[in-house]
Amino acid sequence: RIVDGALDKFVIGSDSGVISIANGDSLDPDLSDPKRLFYLLKVAALDGGIGDQQLSSTCIVNLTIIDVNNKPPVFIQFETVYIKENTAVGTYVYRLEANDLDNDSTLRYFFDSEASEARNENGVIIKQSEYDYMQAFDLNANDGLIRVVKILDRERIESIKIGVIVEDIAAISGKQTAMAYLNVIILDENDNNPKFEKPFYRRAIMENSQIGTNILNVIATDADKNKSVTYELDGPEEILNFLHLDA
Repeated sequence: RIVDGALDKFVIGSDSGVISIANGDSLDPDLSDPKRLFYLLKVAALDGGIGDQQLSSTCIVNLTIIDVNNKPPVFIQFETVYIKENTAVGTYVYRLEANDLDNDSTLRYFFDSEASEARNENGVIIKQSEYDYMQAFDLNANDGLIRVVKILDRERIESIKIGVIVEDIAAISGKQTAMAYLNVIILDENDNNPKFEKPFYRRAIMENSQIGTNILNVIATDADKNKSVTYELDGPEEILNFLHLDA
């Protein structure tokens, strides 16, 4: 009989001495808490003596559980990534991380371009055929580090949902993968000049027009998100003295 160490996972044939796995139990070390790869069973053998005449002996059975790579990896929860639109090429911006319960796992990381999408500041989806935003990032397959390899233009895209995949390439059969999304927000930089709606304005006014008479309204726009456009006049002072411009 087993005297100690079975933890309800092993049984022994009382006549044969054959040690077996208990019915309905699992030796998967990833399902035990704490993770257990070794069992020390104390087994006793008893003879047919009666009462005090029965004699016995014990031995130790050392069982080693060999872990099988049979579980897919799982991504660690992501944080939203914020990147300035003028971030220098080569800058590392995030690191993907995943866990795998198997001892001999070998994880590799990939982008899933087909599952990725980007939107502009108005929430309109921007197709990769219109602006290939995925070319702005490089992912190191071995360590999950993401870096910028192309300057991003926030005026074209403001948010990106990047599809990412982690695969255990040491899996014993079939593909073991996990898929998730990394949210990237492109932060605005004031890198666009304001632009007038027209390159040239022409107006005529009467020489006796009253002071305060509106002449025209010039309008300039700025593609930057955090914009504050002000106006000023430039020209000879003798002309500027006749005019007032609301900044």
